Amino acid sequence: MVGCISVVKFETKPESTEEYVRIEQEASTQKIPGLRRRVVIQTGENSFIGLIEYEEISSVVEAQDDLVAHLDRFRHCLVELDDNGNVTEAVSGTIIYDENNPSG
Repeated sequence: MVGCISVVKFETKPESTEEYVRIEQEASTQKIPGLRRRVVIQTGENSFIGLIEYEEISSVVEAQDDLVAHLDRFRHCLVELDDNGNVTEAVSGTIIYDENNPSG
């Protein structure tokens, strides 16, 4: 089963981390076409990585408006990464290998 994954790195403002977590836990992206799975990992006190798995690369493009609307719900909680107002660093690509642990 080939697919595509987007990885999004971002950081919350220290005073907004709890608010961000609450908003993220209450949000749902289940109605976004082509989206298989969404996982958010806390990698530090205020650092997070989002992993979004899609059916195919075209699903990433088609989901952009929905994902920006999702981001806009908590954009005020995030640290700007550059002078252009960007609050995330994202990359996407096609899955070339996927191994599952059947005993896991």
